[in-house]
Amino acid sequence: MPSQWTIIIPATPSSGPTTRTLNSLSEAFAASKLSDEEAAKAGLPPAQPFVPEEPNNDYSPELTELCHLCNGMNIEDLISGSGYKHVATFEDLMLPDHKSCPFCRDIRESTDHGTAEEERALRTPGEAIVLKLVPAQVPKMSEIQFFNANWPKSFGGWKVLCYEDDPAAAFGVSTTHKVDYIGSSSSMQTAREWLAHCQQQHDCGEKFPFLKDLVDDYPSRLLKIYEFSSVIVAVKLVQLNEKPRDPYAALSYCWGKPVEDRISLKTANKSKFETAIPIDTIPKTIREAITICTNLGIRYIWVDSFCIIQDSKEDWLKESKKMGGIYAGSAITIAADAAMDSLFGCFNQKSKSQIEGMKSLYYITTTTKSGKNSTLMVGGLSSISNNIAAIENSPLTTRGWTYQERLLPPRILHCTKDQLYWECRNGFQSEDDLIRWEEKRLRTKPSFVKNLADFDTSSGRWKESVLANPSTASDKSFAARLALGFWYAEVVSGNYCHRTLTYGSDKLPAISGIAKALSNSWEGQYVCGMWNLMLPEALLWTRRIGDNEPSLPPHNASYRCPSWSWAAYDFPVDWINGVAQSDATNAIRIMNITVAPVLGGDPYGQVRDASLQVFGMTTVLTLQERPDLMFPLSNWLMNEYNQPIGMCNLDFKYPNLRSVYVLLCVVRNTPRGHAGGVLCLRKSNKGFEMFERVGSGVVGFNVPGTFQMAGIKEASARFLQDLAMKKPQFMTLV
Repeated sequence: MPSQWTIIIPATPSSGPTTRTLNSLSEAFAASKLSDEEAAKAGLPPAQPFVPEEPNNDYSPELTELCHLCNGMNIEDLISGSGYKHVATFEDLMLPDHKSCPFCRDIRESTDHGTAEEERALRTPGEAIVLKLVPAQVPKMSEIQFFNANWPKSFGGWKVLCYEDDPAAAFGVSTTHKVDYIGSSSSMQTAREWLAHCQQQHDCGEKFPFLKDLVDDYPSRLLKIYEFSSVIVAVKLVQLNEKPRDPYAALSYCWGKPVEDRISLKTANKSKFETAIPIDTIPKTIREAITICTNLGIRYIWVDSFCIIQDSKEDWLKESKKMGGIYAGSAITIAADAAMDSLFGCFNQKSKSQIEGMKSLYYITTTTKSGKNSTLMVGGLSSISNNIAAIENSPLTTRGWTYQERLLPPRILHCTKDQLYWECRNGFQSEDDLIRWEEKRLRTKPSFVKNLADFDTSSGRWKESVLANPSTASDKSFAARLALGFWYAEVVSGNYCHRTLTYGSDKLPAISGIAKALSNSWEGQYVCGMWNLMLPEALLWTRRIGDNEPSLPPHNASYRCPSWSWAAYDFPVDWINGVAQSDATNAIRIMNITVAPVLGGDPYGQVRDASLQVFGMTTVLTLQERPDLMFPLSNWLMNEYNQPIGMCNLDFKYPNLRSVYVLLCVVRNTPRGHAGGVLCLRKSNKGFEMFERVGSGVVGFNVPGTFQMAGIKEASARFLQDLAMKKPQFMTLV
C-alpha cells in the first residue's frame, strides 16, 4: 500500500483533471464525510471543494433585421390595455421598410386563411394593428397576438419567451432556463431539484407487486463512493449479503469497442477492487457518473463492468438475469446518452437550449421604464415532443441492453449532447425548462411500469376506466390482449429488434426484465421471446420491409433460439396484421412447448434448445419469385395449376428453395373475405417430421397485390377452403 494516496479533482471544460494527495488511503476512507476540523485531527491535509470553472459560453443568436416598429416592441406596452401600436393600417405592411421585415411578413401571412369578414375588418382604413400579450398559464405558453378595433378576436399570434431573470417574466411571459454545461454547478443543482421533487411529489417509487421478485433479486456487488469535502477520494467494490438499504444509482452507457487495457472487474483484480479502485484508472464515462452521484447525495452506484466479473461466465449468467431488477430497484439511472463508449464521458463541453437554431425566432431587446434591458424571444417555437432527438437519436438508443434500462427505472437523468433531461414514471423535464410549456402531456418510457399496472388483475389496480367494455373488467384474457399488444408492437417491433448487440446470445437476456415484469402482471407463459397465449398469431412475424437482405447464418453458428422465434435473428421484424386481434381465429392447436434454458431454469434468459409441437392443416406449395415487388424476398405461393393463391415473405434468400410446407395458423374474416395467415416451413435435418421456419405469408381472398386475372380470386378463396378441410397432422417446429 502506498504511503500517500492521489485523488482526482474532476475536469472542467477548459482544463483537464487535477490531482491532490492524501496521507493514506485508510485515512481517506475514515475521512469520508468528515469536517475539515475532524480531518485535520486525522492528519489529513485540508481539502478544497470542487468548483467547476465556468465555460466560455460563445453562443449568440443569429439576429434578424427587423423594422423599427418590430424592434420597438416592449413588454410594458404589450401588457397595457391599449396594447403596442404597430402599423397605422394593415396596408402599411406593404411599405418598403415593412415589406423586408420578416416579422411584418409573418403578420401579413398569418391572415392568408382568414374569412372574408375578417379580411374586411383587418383592412378597414384608419385602424391600426395592435399587438398584445396573452400571459402564460401553465402549460399554455404566453403569446403575442394582434388585433384591430374593428374585430374583437385575435387575427393570429406567436409564442413568446424570456429568460427567468428577465423583467418580462414578472408580466406573465413564459420563461426558459439558461443552460451551461452538464458538469456545472448550476446543472447539478437542477438535477438535485428534480430528484427531490420526484421523491416528494411523485409515486415513481411505488412498490408494484409484479416488480417485487425482480427488485428482490438484488445485485451481488455495488461500488461505494468515498468523498471528502465534496471531492471524490476513492471508490471500492462492496459485496452485498442482503438487499441494499441505502439508495443506489445505476449507469446506462455504451461500452464501445473492446479495449484490452480498459479496466474492469476480473477474477484476478477482485480483491484489489474490494480494497480500492484508483479514481484515475476508471473510464471517463463511469468516473463522471460517480461525480453526478456525489452531487445527488448518492454513495453507491452499480456499473456492469465493475460489478460483474467479466472473465467468469458463471458470474455473468447469474448477474445478467438480475439486470432488469437492478435498474428497477435503483433510486435513479444515469443515462450517458451522448457517450459512444466508456471513455467519452457524461459531461458535454457546452449545453444547448432547444430554442437555439429554431427558425423564425426573433430576439427583440428593449429597455423598460425602470432602465432594465428586456429581451423577448418571439416567433416559431417548435412544439416540444417526447421524441426528443438528443435522447432518441443518441448512441445509447442503438444498443440492445439499454432498452430495458430505459423502461424499468423509476427515474432517469439523461446526459445528452445538448443538455440534461429528466425522465420518470410521471413526466419529462428539460434543463432549459421548455418542456413545461408542452400542452400535451409527454409519454415517458419509464411510465411503462405504471401502465403495466393496468394489466395487473392480481394487484387490485385493474382499472375499468381503461377498458373498452366495462363488462370485461374481470376478464384476464382482455388484460392479456392489452399486454400482448404492447409486447409485440411497442417492445419487440417498435423499440428493440432493430438495436444491436455485441453477442447475439444476449438477444433474450437483454429484455428479460421487461418479460418477467409483463409475465408477473398477467401470469402468461414466456416462450423464447413470445407468449403461449395467442401464439399462432405471434408466429407470423415478417422481416421488416426495406431492411437490407441479410445472408443466411452459417451452419456452425451458435444456437440462440428456434427458427420460429423472431429472437433467432438480428433483423427487425413486424407483425403486419398485429397480434391479439379480435378478427383472428386460431387454425392450429399448440400441443406441447419444450424450452431448455441455459441457466438454472430461467425461462427469460438464454436458450439451448426449444421446440413446438402443433396439430394443424398443412400442404406443399411452389414458390415463384416476384422481384418487381417492394419487398425483395416476396414470393408468390403457386398451386398445382400454377396459379398464385398466396404470398410468402421469406426470412432469407434461400438457395435452391423451390417449394415450402404451408401451415395454416390463423384465419381472419376481413371486409374482402377470408384470409389465412400461414407459416412457411421446410424439413429440418434435426429429426423425423421436424420442420424449421423459412418465412410467413397469407393465402386466400385477401392476398396483397390484387388479382386482376380471371379466376385467380376464386382459386385463392377455394384453396383456403380446401386447406381448412384437410385432415390435421402433427408437426414439430424447431
